[in-house]
Amino acid sequence: MANLFESSTPTGPDGDAVRHNRIATARRRVQLAILLYLCILPLNILFTNYGELVPFDGLPLVIIVFLIFGFAAISVYALSSRLQTKPTAILMTVAALIPLLGFAILLYTATLKTDESKQA
Repeated sequence: MANLFESSTPTGPDGDAVRHNRIATARRRVQLAILLYLCILPLNILFTNYGELVPFDGLPLVIIVFLIFGFAAISVYALSSRLQTKPTAILMTVAALIPLLGFAILLYTATLKTDESKQA
C-alpha cells in the first residue's frame, strides 16, 4: 500500500527530469494564456466594429473570453501548485478569474522560479 505522505512525483535523476518537464509545460501554458489574454482587446474591437455581421450580438466574444479566463486559471494552478503551496495556488487560481487582476497574476506566475534556479 502506498504511503500517503510520500510525494507522487518520482525522485532521483529521472524524477527530477520529469518534474522539470512538467514545470516547463506549465510555464508554456501560462505564456500562452498571457498571449490569449492580450488577444481579448483586438477581439473586442473586432466584434464592436463588425458586430452586425456576427449572429447572437456578441455572444461569441463572451464565450471566447470565458474560455480564455478558464484556460488562464487552469494554467496558473498547474504552475503555481508545483512551485508554491496548495492554498496559495488555489488563491491565485481564484484571483486569476478576475479580469485585470488575472492578468497581473499571470505575469507574476510566469516569473516564478524553481528552487534549482534560485540556488544557481
